[in-house]
Amino acid sequence: MGDRAQARAACRVAPDDQQARLGGGHQQMVADPAVADPIGLITEAGSELGPETIRTVVTAVAGGRARSRNLAKFLATRPAVLTDGRSPAPRAVGDLLIALRKAGASAISPPVCADCGKGLRSLQRQGQDWY
Repeated sequence: MGDRAQARAACRVAPDDQQARLGGGHQQMVADPAVADPIGLITEAGSELGPETIRTVVTAVAGGRARSRNLAKFLATRPAVLTDGRSPAPRAVGDLLIALRKAGASAISPPVCADCGKGLRSLQRQGQDWY
C-alpha cells in the first residue's frame, strides 16, 4: 500500500469510533432546551404572544441558525434581560426586545439605556451597552 492509500485509510473512521470521539458533547448541545427551544424561554418570561408569533419574530431577528443559537444561548444564561432590558448583551438581543414589543408583548422589557435607564425604541450601541 502506498503512502497516499495509507493516509486515506488512517483518515477513515468507523461510525462507532466517530460517535465515541464526539463524546456526547454534540448530543448535549442539541438536547439543551435553550438551543432547542428559545421560544419557550420567551414564553416563560411572561410574553402573551403565541408560539407562532414568537417564532416569526425570532426568525426575523435572528435569521440563520448560528445567530439563533447564539441568541438562545445568551437568553439561557441571562433570561432576566427579557424583563429588565439591561445591557450588556448582544445587539441581536436588543433587536429581539424591540421586535417583541412591536409585536405586542407588553410583558417583555424594551432595551434600557445604560446611562439614564429609559426604555428605548431604537438601538445604538457603544461596546456592549445600549444607548
